[in-house]
Amino acid sequence: MNKIKRGIFYQDEQETIALGSHYYPSFHPKKIPVFSLKEQQKEAEKDLKAMHELGFNLVRFAALGSTYLEDNVIRKDTEFTDQLLEIARRNYLASLVRLQGYSSNLRNAPYALMQDENGKEIPLKWDYFIRNCLSNPSVVKEDEEITRYLAKHYENNENVIGFQIYNEPAYPFMGFYDYNPFTLKAFHIETGIFMDPPYHRPKTKEELTTWIAFRKFNNRRMNQYLVHLANIATEVGKKPSFTCLMPSAVQQGSAIRGTDFFTITKGMDFLGITLYISPLGVVSKEYQRILDIANSVARAYQTHAWAIECDARVDMSSYEYEVMMLYLLGSGFKGMMPYQYRADAEIEGAPEPNRYGIVYNDGTETKKYKTVQEMNYFIQKWSHHLAKAEAYQHPVAIYMSQDMAIYQDAITNAEQKNAWKCKEPYAIYSSLIYESLLEKGYHPQFVNMEVLKEKRVEPQVILLPSIDGLPLEEKDYLTSLEKEGVDIRVYNPFFHGYETVDEENKQSATELLMSRGISPLYQVNQEDVYVKVLENEEEYFIFIIHSSTNEKELDQVSILLPLLKEKTIEIIWSHQEIVQCLGETLTIQHLKSGIILRLRKEEK
Repeated sequence: MNKIKRGIFYQDEQETIALGSHYYPSFHPKKIPVFSLKEQQKEAEKDLKAMHELGFNLVRFAALGSTYLEDNVIRKDTEFTDQLLEIARRNYLASLVRLQGYSSNLRNAPYALMQDENGKEIPLKWDYFIRNCLSNPSVVKEDEEITRYLAKHYENNENVIGFQIYNEPAYPFMGFYDYNPFTLKAFHIETGIFMDPPYHRPKTKEELTTWIAFRKFNNRRMNQYLVHLANIATEVGKKPSFTCLMPSAVQQGSAIRGTDFFTITKGMDFLGITLYISPLGVVSKEYQRILDIANSVARAYQTHAWAIECDARVDMSSYEYEVMMLYLLGSGFKGMMPYQYRADAEIEGAPEPNRYGIVYNDGTETKKYKTVQEMNYFIQKWSHHLAKAEAYQHPVAIYMSQDMAIYQDAITNAEQKNAWKCKEPYAIYSSLIYESLLEKGYHPQFVNMEVLKEKRVEPQVILLPSIDGLPLEEKDYLTSLEKEGVDIRVYNPFFHGYETVDEENKQSATELLMSRGISPLYQVNQEDVYVKVLENEEEYFIFIIHSSTNEKELDQVSILLPLLKEKTIEIIWSHQEIVQCLGETLTIQHLKSGIILRLRKEEK
């Protein structure tokens, strides 16, 4: 019996790391991995069997098939998806099913789609996964009906263990949304503001107030909408629900993309993200930051994070794949799903022809194929231990505020309409704080006001990327924490250090943390080498990860790791590196992508 509970995958009542991939034999007209539709079932039999043999235990499907009205009641053709689910069951693959498609308006309601600042409807693009106006009662009702119908249909299918709510939901990365008349009406009613919001970033104080209120309204509407559908699916289908958030929620442009890790995690069963940033080189710091935010937020709400989609492009090297999986495991993720098993077809107009896959579209193995199998087999062996372990975190937190992000976006990014090119200090300084801590051997938590108020997380030190645009309510609450003995410091980019809110006390991160008795987890003598630690009741798992873009092995890597304390180490995954331990110092000769060490808490 398979199930997901608190973001952990259970097989026969035992905690297990979820190892999944994706199979879309007929996604939509521009994305068809299997050339002949008549051969789809035969191809699925072959591919899903191969996935199981590769060591996967999970597969993600979309609820394929036409949606239609029957006596004004929504129905959906599920025959083909049902066939896929049965094939997956026979091949010992548990299944996740995405319930919603791109958009629906079967009853032809007016103003069904979102509108941009020019009054133009959102275009039909393959990567704009949510297009309906989230305030139009008719299309909302249809989404609810579809969700209920499919959740009920799969309620008694024991091989379906979770429902995905949309895919990579967010407002488009180009332009401002949503100015649909239904949205404007709901905005006026909910906020009591009866003037229309600006159709550009604000140029006056009055526009600034209304723009911020409008962005906050749209963002609430997006997150609450997703949580609402998730609650329907779980209530009707009796299975956990989740979504797959892009990292834009915690990067630049988050103010206009609209999704929020905290709200989604609180309202759903676990936090799913998608991540296609490289884990190598300088970018690896941003990669780790996203993983640590996701893990931190999930932990605060007593659940876990999954990489519902992680990069498995066809040209990925074995080295990069190993680094990616080591970072995911070492960051406390309980589900890893490389996208996808079989690459898409090379047809005219296809958005990702033969681009992502463990095998090419014709079934040929990519160069990482054996590595995928070896990593899966290793994780299977240690799955129970790793699934019970949590990532090490220091009692220092980086503060996150969606209100601050919205304010700084409004005054910083002028007429920039591409979210990925926005440059609000909130996002930039958050990254700089994290990178500085990481380089010094610290693993921070990430908090907002709600998790602090609810005592879900109680750090000794809280670092703010800025106070520009921080709401008065949040300032007052942080001041009250300061009176309780929590160090509240604001990042100052001019000396790359921290100061008290009144700017009187200036310190570096190391000075501040060491004064509170918070010591680094490790120190390392080479660049591009990082240490992650998982801990359960019985043992530590130490991940030493080398993530260089040149993929060349390092000689004589020396790591000071006080956690060792003369305990016996066991190497459980490596490329046969030679490891020597002297006191608290670990020396590794010829380090390739990384190694994993096991450390028992009590010597046997």
